[in-house]
Amino acid sequence: MMWNNNLRYCYANGGRAVLHAAISEDDGRSWRGYREVAANPLAKEPPPPDGDHGVSYTVPALAADGHIVTSLSLGPGGGAYLLRLDPEWLYRTTREDEFSGGLSAWQTFGTRGVALAVHPGLPNRQVLAIRKPDVNWPAGAVWNFPAGRRGKLRIHLMLLPGFGGALLGLTDHFSVPFDVEDQFHNVFNLDLLSGGALKDGGRLGLNHWHDITFSWDIDQRRCRVATDGREITSLTMRRDTVGPSYLRLRSTVPGQDQSGMLVESVAADVAESWTRGTNGT
Repeated sequence: MMWNNNLRYCYANGGRAVLHAAISEDDGRSWRGYREVAANPLAKEPPPPDGDHGVSYTVPALAADGHIVTSLSLGPGGGAYLLRLDPEWLYRTTREDEFSGGLSAWQTFGTRGVALAVHPGLPNRQVLAIRKPDVNWPAGAVWNFPAGRRGKLRIHLMLLPGFGGALLGLTDHFSVPFDVEDQFHNVFNLDLLSGGALKDGGRLGLNHWHDITFSWDIDQRRCRVATDGREITSLTMRRDTVGPSYLRLRSTVPGQDQSGMLVESVAADVAESWTRGTNGT
């Protein structure tokens, strides 16, 4: 199945920014994947006056080699193109990113202050920098990974001196990077407050790297969060879900944050959710 698994922002405002795909082996009772398979190349452009743009109107067909081929419409002035997808890709249970390929795996449109920067300790590497230089513009980034009822996501980050606050969210759908209501619709939320303080007490030290690991179990409706190997909090699932498939990073500073944070790498693993031919329960 291919569809726009996007909520709250319709059409050219973000409802067709990305196209998703999932696969079922039990006649649609359960699905796996929930992966981005195409992104709107015009996402940073204003919508045309006579319509919208995005990736939509799939007409999939099964090719002789087992791949799926579909046409995609980009909307008025955008034309159309063909997408070829290997269904085996939807069975993958891991994804990671160290930004060697730039920001091609991330959605950042409609924001400011989100860009690649030189790694502070490794000048031949890049990191993702999220700060909020403009009070009138949000600062956020969105990353898709395979969905799973149980899994782990690790993010290696540094909060810079002057850090004003950020939300780290796990959710099961796409909404635009500038969605300031994501906190109400995420499956799990971790609030990092000004200066690195944690909502439930404790603090992340500034100006050095931390490993933050989310370990969730949808059946138990909980997500344990550990920092540098030590559990710091347990998050309650906010609503029913098939399992997270998105990481959302967003500055929560009302004004400006010229410092922000750096992200060196992210990695997700939902292998414990699946064995081939089962629904993961």
